[in-house]
Amino acid sequence: MAKNHIRHLQTGITFCIAFYFLVGLVAWKSGRERGATEIFPIFSWSLFSTIPQPSQRKFDVIVYEHNGKGIHPPVTFNKAPDSIAPSRDINAVVVIQKMGKSYLKDDSAGFERFQNLFEKNYLKGEVKYELISETYNPVDKYKSGESKVRHLDYFVSGL
Repeated sequence: MAKNHIRHLQTGITFCIAFYFLVGLVAWKSGRERGATEIFPIFSWSLFSTIPQPSQRKFDVIVYEHNGKGIHPPVTFNKAPDSIAPSRDINAVVVIQKMGKSYLKDDSAGFERFQNLFEKNYLKGEVKYELISETYNPVDKYKSGESKVRHLDYFVSGL
């Protein structure tokens, strides 16, 4: 009786492992087409299999003036005092990224939409700021801080 119980247990565990593996494989295969590689709670076990792009670009805002008073030294949006940028919401960073991409694509309608959204929701008062593009290799930036900054344009909010 005990041998029969152990045999059923071994068969059940083997079946569960095989089933889990097959569902993970299907999730991986079907997910590649739509950009996802996992179906919760079944995972495809591709830990650290994606490598970051050798060159990445991010956009940022540098604040120069607030209500006519210069800020020395100029600060990035995330380091601006609460009197200028009262919210450190991650959505502000997303809006800045979309604003920068629209600017580089010469999509003036999209840029104005994101710029208005950014200025109305994330800046307080009259703020002179600059939109910049930073291109970098993640490994080089980590090791030496090396990056290329491109100054895109200056803007004034709250007029």
